[in-house]
Order: sequence, then C-alpha cells, then structure tokens
Amino acid sequence: MKTFHMQKGTALTLSAILAGALIFPVHGSVQASQTKTQQAIDQAADSHHIPGVIVAVKNGDEKWSYASGEANIENNQPMEEDFAFRIGSTTKTFVATVTLQLVGEKKLSLDDTVEKWLPGLVRNHEYDGSKITIRQLLNHSSGIADYLNEEFKQNLIKNPTQNFTPEELISMGLKLKRINGGGYSNTNMVIMGLIIQKATGDTYAEQIKKRIIEPLELKGTWLPGNSAVFPKKHAVGYFDTGSTLMDMTELSPSFANAAGEIISTGEDMTTFFRALLGGKLLKPELLKEMMTPVDTASGKFGLGLQEIKLPNGVTLWGHRGGIPGFTNFAGGTEGGEHVIAININVLADAAGHIANIYTQEFSGLTEQQFMDRKHRNEVKGLIDEATTRKSNPGIVAFGIKNGETWAHASGVADMRDHRPIEPHFSFRIGSVGKAFVATVVLQLAQEHKLNLEDSVEKWLPGVVQGNGYDGNKIKIRHLLQQTSGITSYTNTDFRDITIPQNPFRNYTADELVSMGLANPPLFEPGTDFNYSNTNTVLAGMIIQKVTGDTYAEQIKNGSSTRCILQGHP
Repeated sequence: MKTFHMQKGTALTLSAILAGALIFPVHGSVQASQTKTQQAIDQAADSHHIPGVIVAVKNGDEKWSYASGEANIENNQPMEEDFAFRIGSTTKTFVATVTLQLVGEKKLSLDDTVEKWLPGLVRNHEYDGSKITIRQLLNHSSGIADYLNEEFKQNLIKNPTQNFTPEELISMGLKLKRINGGGYSNTNMVIMGLIIQKATGDTYAEQIKKRIIEPLELKGTWLPGNSAVFPKKHAVGYFDTGSTLMDMTELSPSFANAAGEIISTGEDMTTFFRALLGGKLLKPELLKEMMTPVDTASGKFGLGLQEIKLPNGVTLWGHRGGIPGFTNFAGGTEGGEHVIAININVLADAAGHIANIYTQEFSGLTEQQFMDRKHRNEVKGLIDEATTRKSNPGIVAFGIKNGETWAHASGVADMRDHRPIEPHFSFRIGSVGKAFVATVVLQLAQEHKLNLEDSVEKWLPGVVQGNGYDGNKIKIRHLLQQTSGITSYTNTDFRDITIPQNPFRNYTADELVSMGLANPPLFEPGTDFNYSNTNTVLAGMIIQKVTGDTYAEQIKNGSSTRCILQGHP
C-alpha cells in the first residue's frame, strides 16, 4: 500500500536532489486490452509515492480513458480523466513537427547550420555553430551539453518560479564540456525554438498554436511561457524527494522553454500523435526522416521522436517526458492507428510504471512477462535443436513462474515406432530424487526427530566401520552435502557394464552401501567434496530407522502430499 508524507516546497539537501530527468525522457479485442491496461494503471496508482495516473487510448475506432489514484493527496481528491498536466519533454515532438513542416515548405533545411540562422550564438572553444545542423539538434547528435545539470536542478527545486530567457539557457549549456558522440540535451531544442522564430517571425509557441493546436482543435493544450498559472482542471504535481512528496504544481516553465513547456490532456495528446503518426501533419518523406533514429550516447533518437521496441516486436514511436510535478509518455504505432498518452502526477521513479502500462496496452503482457516468454521460447528452441541429434531422442520441459506454467515436448518417446513424446509423459528423474530425500531429512530435523549433527553411527551402528571409515565421524550433514568422503558405488564399471548386462537385478540398500565402502575413504569427513550416491542411500536408511517407514513412504506421505504432486502412482 502506498504512503505519502506531504511537504510544501523549500530548499532540499543533497539527498533530495532530482534522481531522474527533468524535461528529458525518463530513462517500457480492444475490451480485453483495456481491462489489462486498467489493471496495470491501478497497480501503478497503488504504488509507493505514486499519487495518481491518467491514461488515454485510441485504437482504431475505439477510444477510452481511465484515471486512478489521487489528484491531491492532502484532501484525497480523486484523479480525473480530463485533468490537464505538464507534458515535459514530449513538447520536443511538437517543436520537431513544426520544424519539419517548415522544411517541407522550403523555409529551412535539415542540413542548414545553426550559424546560418543564429550567427555567433554557438561559437566558443568547445562549439562551432557552422558545423552543427538542424538535423543534429533534433536527433541530439549535436554534442551540445545540456544546461540542465545537477546544479541547475537543485536551484530549480529551491526556486521554481524563477524566469529564464532562451539565451540564458543556451549560454549555460555552452559553458559545459561537449558531449562526445552526441547525447540528450535540452539545449538543442531551445536553440531550435530560436531558429523557428528567425525563420518565421513568430515564436515557436505561436507556430505550434497555428500549425498544430488550432487545426487539430486541441482545446486542452497550451504553452504558458513564463506563467505558473495552470488550467482550472488539473492535478497537483509532486516531486518525490525520497521521503516526501513536495507540491511543485506552480513553477515557471521558462526553464524548459521549447524543450518542455507545454500543458495538455490525454485526449489532446492522443489526437496529436494519431495525426502525426498517421501522416496528417507531415509529408511522407518528412515523417520518414522523423522516424529514422540515430545512435547517441543517450540512446536512439529520431527527429523529436523516440523509437521504443517492445519485447514482443511491436515498435512504438513517441516521447517520454518528465518535469517537476509530472512524468509521462505519449506515442503509438506507425500509422497512428493505436496511440496512448500516460501521465503520472509526480516526478519520481515512475518510468517503470509507464513502461508497464504501455507494454500491457500494446501487447497484453508486462515487460517482465515478455522477457520471461522470450526466454522460454529460446529454451524451447534449444530443446528442439537438441532433439535433432540421435543422442537425444526426446525431451520434456516444464516450468512455473509467478503461477504461470508452461510445458514443451520435442522428439520421440520410442525410437522403435517413433511415437512422439508428450508433455504429460512420466520419466525417471535419477539423482533429482536426492532433493526429495534431503527434504524429508530436513523436515525430520525441523520436527526434532533427528539432528544434522547426528553421526551415522548413532542411527546405523556398525554399518559404516572398517576400511578406513568411522561412522562416528560422519554426520548426516556430510551425507547431504556430499562431504562425507565415502566413495560412490556407481563407478564406471557398475554404470557401463554391470547394469546394462543385468538391468533387472534387484539390489538392497545394504548391498549398495557395501559396494561403496569397499573402496577406502577419499578424504576426511567435512574436508572436501565428492559426489557419491552412497551418501543418499545411507540417508534413506537413516530415515527408515528414525520413522519406521521407508524413505519412499516418507516422501509420499510428507513431501509429495504437502506439494500436492499428482503425477506419481
């Protein structure tokens, strides 16, 4: 059950510094999918320090939205589906869309340099704007450092209403060392915002409004600039300090600028991404450019889009975002047929919950379940490959994890008639039986009917004596741990000659022990390890001496009954 400790925000100690990103990605039949996704949403909202969750989905002709948890933890106000929230870095997709529209109109080129549009702005001992292109700004391969370093983040939490100009933000980024190989940087998008203004005469905010918000009728989306004012219907946004949740709803998004200032709703975000991925905002060749990722030190980025490959092979195109108060993701599949918007009203370690939700929606399984199934399929493939060899006629595998079971059979059960092996077939388990015997011994120890420190001599007087053996020095623990020094009766001759020549001969336990003791000890008890079947035969004899039952009866009445094993006679 989640717990909250409210804190109204002031200065934080170093232990309460942002643990994750601010306005950069937080580094995961329709009705059936909806039900499973809602379960994942409820699970997230019931987690520690996660107040509430809003999710909106459009899938073909169907659409739905769902809210869970609390919008305000002080008065337990429930979260509502149509509440507005800050989208953080998902703003970058809007800015990139405007940029590509301008490219389509020949008003700028992706290969234009920063220097061409903003002469002298990016020029010092670390950076040369004449070598940095608009394409590199959008896919984070420019190498320009992120102004949002740890010092900036600390100061922001202490003074969230402080205003910044884009020039101030860029200047802070250019004072930092270049990112070799490129990497995620909010400075890139702030520069892009100024280029849009230079190319159009409008601010990036005005261009987003004209080109996206108004045509798509995104009535819940706006760019607040320096204003800390929020729409009337919104959740409280929190920042997780580690021990408390701090109210960070009122802040000046000027620090985010073109990299993350937008406020929107789930309905609007799914409308935008359906239009974008569906080709309604960009020409096909430009949408292809947008969806062409490059490798950077921070991962793969397209032009204002991130590529997310789910374990089941589904690819999502969208953007993660985080800003004090909120963590989110919006995006969908290529073509825009299936899109999702997720928002959690806290900046915290929420990325895993978001990934679980979109993975559930687009596949019906959690990421962990996908990884489990992927691994399981790999195991099945290895089994199938193994049974292609004549030395492995047939293999049966069975597994269980978190209550989910699986079985796989490959090959033949009988090489004479090539009858296929089936998952429910019984088989001899060989030395795995030792685990059953050991379990019974430990149960008896738990019931104080024997002690692991008991000697073999105590329970089987005279059985292990002579030829260098002294049962007084060999403990039950030594038998179970294979550290007794007793040799195994199943030597090479016994295995390869005696048994094959007479497989139906019966042996008593005493005979088997006698064969093991015919060879002198390999080492003093407890000083080394040697696998010996004689050890477990002796343990079986001790079980019978302690209980009056054979080890087989004890396994049946103890281990098997308690585990409800139904595959034995």
